[in-house]
Amino acid sequence: MSYAKASMPSRMQKDQDRKAQLPPKHLGEQYTFKPKIGEMKTAEMFKSMQRKFEDSLARKKSQMAVTRPKSPNFTKPKSKPLERDQFNEA
Repeated sequence: MSYAKASMPSRMQKDQDRKAQLPPKHLGEQYTFKPKIGEMKTAEMFKSMQRKFEDSLARKKSQMAVTRPKSPNFTKPKSKPLERDQFNEA
């Protein structure tokens, strides 16, 4: 196969040349997402947060209502079948 047939179309080649002449936008790795970093926490802070969580959980559990069993609400089916002329042949 000849080189002319394997080359890019002219508009693509021009764009490729233009991109090659531009300076690089960044050096190294850059990410679009940068998470927020919170303040540093100590072991004492974590222990106090855990105690607060357990206390609130204990209060919530004592306030929860017990689930009561309930019988299902069944309805009786219709005794008369549905009349459909297109399906019920006379």
